[in-house]
Formats: sequence, C-alpha cells, structure tokens
Amino acid sequence: SNDGARDMDGDGFTNGEEYRAVTDQTDPNSNPDMVTGPKLQKVFGFDAANDSHFGYSVDIEGDWAVIGAPHAPILKNANGADIEPAYTGAVYVYRKDDGAWMLQKKLVALVPDEITGGPMLPEAGAGVGTEVALTLMAPHAFPTVMASAPGIDSVFVFKATEDGWHQTGLLTGPEDEGFGSSLALEGTTAVIGSPTYGHYDVPVSSDFGLVTVYDVKSTSDLAAPEVVQELTACEMTFCFYGESVALDGDTLVVSGDYGYFGNEVYVYTLSGGVWGSETRLETTLLDNSYLGASVAVSGDRILVSDYGKTGFMFGPAGDIAEFTFSGIEWQETGAIYAMDLGEDAIGNALALDGDIAMLSSACRIQT
Repeated sequence: SNDGARDMDGDGFTNGEEYRAVTDQTDPNSNPDMVTGPKLQKVFGFDAANDSHFGYSVDIEGDWAVIGAPHAPILKNANGADIEPAYTGAVYVYRKDDGAWMLQKKLVALVPDEITGGPMLPEAGAGVGTEVALTLMAPHAFPTVMASAPGIDSVFVFKATEDGWHQTGLLTGPEDEGFGSSLALEGTTAVIGSPTYGHYDVPVSSDFGLVTVYDVKSTSDLAAPEVVQELTACEMTFCFYGESVALDGDTLVVSGDYGYFGNEVYVYTLSGGVWGSETRLETTLLDNSYLGASVAVSGDRILVSDYGKTGFMFGPAGDIAEFTFSGIEWQETGAIYAMDLGEDAIGNALALDGDIAMLSSACRIQT
C-alpha cells in the first residue's frame, strides 16, 4: 500500500493496478494491456490479518463470489461494541462491477446464548468460513450464502435484502464428525460433508466419512432442511470420505482422503431423485499425492486439485487437473500448473462457474 500509487516501470499503470492484475511491476513490457494468458485479478480481505487464513475456501456464481477466512478476528460483539479480537472466522462477499471484483460485505456469524437465547459470537476456534457456498435463486437479486464452522459442528446461512445482509439460518450436526468440513449449495439442494463420521464410534462403525444431501424447502433460509440421501464410500478407518464436495445440476463430486493410499474422487449423477455413483477420476498429469484436496464442477467440466504439504522444510505444493465429459465418460483433458502462474501451489480451494475459475494459493487468491 505504501507504493501502490507509484508507476515503478513507467508503463502507465500503477504498482497497485499491476499487482492486482498479476503483472510485473518492474517490467514495462508486462502490464494489464499486454496479458495474453488467463486474465487474473487478486482480491483481498483488507481487514483480514495475515493469520486469518483468507482464501481457505471460495465459491463463485455469476457476478458473485464468496471467500472464507476461518481464523479472521472479529472486533465487535453482537451489539456492535468494541471487544478484544475474537478469532471466530468470517466470510467476505464480492461482486463483479465493471469488470473488477469488489468487496461488498464481511459476514459475521452469531449463535444463540445458551442462557438468554440472545445472539452472541461463536467461541474462538469455531472456524466460520472453513467452507463457503453461494447460490442465486430467483426472484432474489442477491445470493444465498452458506458458511461452515466445523469447530462447533455448525453451518450458517446468510441472505441479503434491500436493508442489508442477515443471518437467516443455522444447521447443527453431531459432535466430532467434522460436520461442515465440506459444503456445496445449488438452488434448493445443499450438500454437507462429515469426513470424521464413524471414526470415534464405539463400537467402531463400518463406514467412515459421510456426505448428507439436504432439500432446502425455502428460498430464503435453511431453517428446516430435509435429509434426502446419505452417501458413504469406504470401510477403512483411515478414510475421510467427504473431505471436499462440489455440486452443479445433476452432477455431484466427492473426494475422500485414504491416508497413505492417496485420495479418491467420485462423481455421482442424479437419476430418479437418487444420487448414484458413476465413476472415479484418475489423473496421469499430476503426481496424485493429494488429488481431491479440493474439487469444483460446472457443466461438463470438473477441476480437481492435487494440493498438499511436501514436508517440514518445504512449502505447499499443488496443481489442478481438468476433466471434461465427452457425453459418455469423464476424461482428463488438461492441467493448470502452479509454476505457470508464478506460484508454488494452487488449489487449496477451488470454485468454477462456466468459463471462470477461482482458486486460492497458500497465501493469496487469484481469479
């Protein structure tokens, strides 16, 4: 911010404009007018501190995007009074305006006080924004936003009206099952993953990891969702099925972490009101160590990240595989490599809507 208004290379674009457009601020032959590859824009939480985990989760639809920061500090209580920072997490909503993504609102979740029933902030470590999802439902001009808080086994719902954003719903799941570790929302269908389901059962469960599909009856909130179907796919104690989920139309993508055996990515198709397993996705372009850390789907395209930590002495590593539906089967058709974007890793979080992909790296967001 100190030199954002300067033009270091004299090419007519400020350092700030070049930084947001992901071009070289020191090279006059690299500026927003000369970009030949994918058009990129960096976005920021502005008030999100360095340790807020801004970009841990993302989602996008149309001209709207939402970004989770599960360790963001909250500086005011439910009554608007200043407080010491409460690290409960927050969600940032963006809207595309004249070609640029602009911050619209920082969403803060509230829970009922067990004694008074009044609104209060969740406990520190709740992780609000660990996963986020949005959907546009007619006739509403603003999206419905969901944000999970696995630390308190909850999922929050927000809607915007003419007088501003409001929290309109709260779902809670059983303790210690990772409820809300993954999340997807489209129209009146919500999908929530619980990857630690069954791991702490006594006696030990035969299924590990759970994905629950809900039918959202109201277009304004999730006050009374109906469980439509429960999915599970593994019988091993080191399997965390439901680590990531993505939903578009009749296609549902679910990944599961199999520990030393790598990850699995499943594609389900809705037929006759039932989600049936169609295929498993495999890659030959990536090393497959962490395939499925994040998944995204839009139409006949699926993006799957191969994102993980390489070791104590090294930073994160990750690329993204692309799959397209041929009309008969899903086929791997390409990859997005982190090094091509000047990064060490991309794909900690993914979102896809038509021809727009939104992805996060370890420390920043790129679109």
